[in-house]
Amino acid sequence: MDYRIHKPQPRCASTDRPLTAGEPFYSALVRQDGGIVRLDLAAEAWQGPPESSLAWWRSTMPAEDAKPTLAPVDALLDLLEQLEGNATDAALRYLLALVLVRRRVLKIIDASDDDEAGSASGGSEAGVLALNCRRRGTDYQIPITPPTRNETEGLEERLTSLLWAGEAA
Repeated sequence: MDYRIHKPQPRCASTDRPLTAGEPFYSALVRQDGGIVRLDLAAEAWQGPPESSLAWWRSTMPAEDAKPTLAPVDALLDLLEQLEGNATDAALRYLLALVLVRRRVLKIIDASDDDEAGSASGGSEAGVLALNCRRRGTDYQIPITPPTRNETEGLEERLTSLLWAGEAA
């Protein structure tokens, strides 16, 4: 599954002021109303990460014709770790892990000898995707939780809103 990564809303979530091309801003992934929301804030409105932040990073607002880029890898790995054990966001965590595998941040571990781990290739619905991150020296066990048809569109929108970073600052 591949997603088109969209640009953030070009307005400060705190002041509602438009963000202009080349302007530094901060993005935070925040738990809100039982879900995860991305907030983009102008640099002058940033007072540090909000209390319920899962991850945050600094970016520069791109020009309208700029190509989209992924959020910083460490922010995405922080989010992957924060979502562990949250049944509500299991499908989101699984899709995020697949995006990180596709981007070569995580590597699939061959877990075919481990009956409890299930199929590393995703063959078992109740299985676990065993992944390794050399960057952090960490192994992850991600329950294989593909979204249902009804969840797909909403999860695509959530994932893309979380992933897009703008130009790296």
